[in-house]
Amino acid sequence: MKKSRLSRCLAIAAIIIMSSFAASAKALVPFYKIDNTSWEGKYYCAPIGESEAPDDWYTEDFDDSTWGNITGPLYLSDGTWQANYYSYWVRCYFSIDELTSTKTYTFYACHDDGCRAYINGVEIYNNDGVEAECSAIVLSEEAIAALKTGTNVLCVFVSDSGGGDAYMDFGLYENDLQDMITESD
Repeated sequence: MKKSRLSRCLAIAAIIIMSSFAASAKALVPFYKIDNTSWEGKYYCAPIGESEAPDDWYTEDFDDSTWGNITGPLYLSDGTWQANYYSYWVRCYFSIDELTSTKTYTFYACHDDGCRAYINGVEIYNNDGVEAECSAIVLSEEAIAALKTGTNVLCVFVSDSGGGDAYMDFGLYENDLQDMITESD
């Protein structure tokens, strides 16, 4: 019981810290848990084992023109997630004005069950379990190298293997370390 309370307290503290960090950040793809703003994208969904998105669905050049439009986050409990035992493939486009060495990028994710995420075809996140509170991942040098000035694509896959709720929320934020240093002076 004590461990459960401690886990909840730590999760709440992490969200507060992430919220204050994200407050100085630019939302490239908004994360609802931080700023109460929905993300929008293109999507494909299907029951597990019946159909899958094409192998190259997460690449930059994939043609998603036949996919539907979607707004997230998605939750089974509020009816925005189709049903248990479904998978979602989502593509969100975002723009970067300028790439500099002082910028960092953080990906946030909350999901039930497994989740994989890619930026312009480069894997940035892979977690086969449930992430009830949220994960914050600072993008690696390889992922940052995949970013470009102009249009980019964040691709996220979440699959629910049944039982309990199913959900997905995610976001991507840009922080300029130079701005953070200036703000603290």
